[in-house]
Amino acid sequence: ILYQLILNAEDKIIMHTQIILKALTYAINDENPIVVSNAKKSAELVGYFVPLESSLPLLVTAVTSSSSIGPLKVLLSVITGGPSSGVEKEALEIGNLISQEEICQTLNPDKLIVIVEILLAMESKTPKSFGHKEESGRRFFRAGITALAMSKNPSISKQAMAFLDKMRELNDLNTVDELVSEMCGEILSEIRANSSQWTSVTPDKLIFEKILSFGVSVVERHAELILIIMTENLGPERDPEVRLRFFALLAENLQHCPKSGCETQLHEFTKHIIENVLTPNLVWVAGKTAGALRTAASSCIHSILDADILPSNIIMSIAPDLIPALLSLTDDNATLTRQIACQSIEKVVNSSNSRLSPDMINKIYPVLLKRLDDVSNEIRLFTCTCLHATFNNLPKEYEPSFYRYHLTGAMSTLMVHLDDDDEEIQDVIFSKLVFPNISVNVR
Repeated sequence: ILYQLILNAEDKIIMHTQIILKALTYAINDENPIVVSNAKKSAELVGYFVPLESSLPLLVTAVTSSSSIGPLKVLLSVITGGPSSGVEKEALEIGNLISQEEICQTLNPDKLIVIVEILLAMESKTPKSFGHKEESGRRFFRAGITALAMSKNPSISKQAMAFLDKMRELNDLNTVDELVSEMCGEILSEIRANSSQWTSVTPDKLIFEKILSFGVSVVERHAELILIIMTENLGPERDPEVRLRFFALLAENLQHCPKSGCETQLHEFTKHIIENVLTPNLVWVAGKTAGALRTAASSCIHSILDADILPSNIIMSIAPDLIPALLSLTDDNATLTRQIACQSIEKVVNSSNSRLSPDMINKIYPVLLKRLDDVSNEIRLFTCTCLHATFNNLPKEYEPSFYRYHLTGAMSTLMVHLDDDDEEIQDVIFSKLVFPNISVNVR
């Protein structure tokens, strides 16, 4: 009856808008699908006959003062039924509404889907409002990226990504990564303020994670802000769950950096991360959680080194602090941590191009020789590879005559393992170490 009444009364319903909207916010949540369908159609007619500038203030009040998603559903239908010209005039007001923390920072999937549908409806009605230089565009982007970050429903996430892709298209950008990089600066600046208080379920933390998941272009453009947030959340005293997640994100992003042409800013960012964030997390602390964090931190370091994004001179500048920390991990209880430590040491040594100091060489090889007695054959093989890299990168200052004691001592230990129980270990030690590397230097 209400639908037919609005249809026939047309713009004469304007003076009754408040009462009608209030009724629709209840009806649109009804259990009966026929009632819901008629409520949606009625709201669309309200959007058509009642200027949005008249109905929107009423809907804003209803949305912000109610925990129900009814007012949001009515807003969606009003937008859907309204003329594009009227919707465009109120784009900023609608963007301000749905981007409020109280509205979009929710785990309620029903509410998130309505928010995303509002964004898609607005894109269809008023594409000009979605420019990255428009204030309304920034509001809509904030709501979209927040919905994507908060959603645990694949269907909602897919629709949120579809919205961002459409927004990317409207801004003539090649990828969604570029869109996020272009528009996330304001969000990062705001969430930085309380980043030191994040837990694993803090909405701002989820948003930060989602932004960071859009690749290295975001890191390059907003390195300073990301660095501050990362440093605050990856300190040894911070929430373990947050640290584990951020380690994984760091590894994932930096692992896919281009191997050439990286910006200097990205190099400095990565250097700071290794020196001030990752290396302190390698220090031994009792407990399983601490062990998992050491593994995650060392894995992140290895991902960075393995990606070859840092020039040799930067690796050399961090080696004096990094190598001792990695050497300490070769005695870790976790097999994976010991393995990663050996692999990372090998990467640093190979990157040094024979420029490590003799003192550093003499710190490295004795620790590695002890790993030849590791309970894991896999670790022993990694150790052989690491020793091979070490003795292949002896600096010019490492005079065999002066360091003969070290070389003969290493040779003696290796000779013992020529009679190892494992034939593969025997072969590797003979082919990679005893002949020709050390034996040549000993002679």
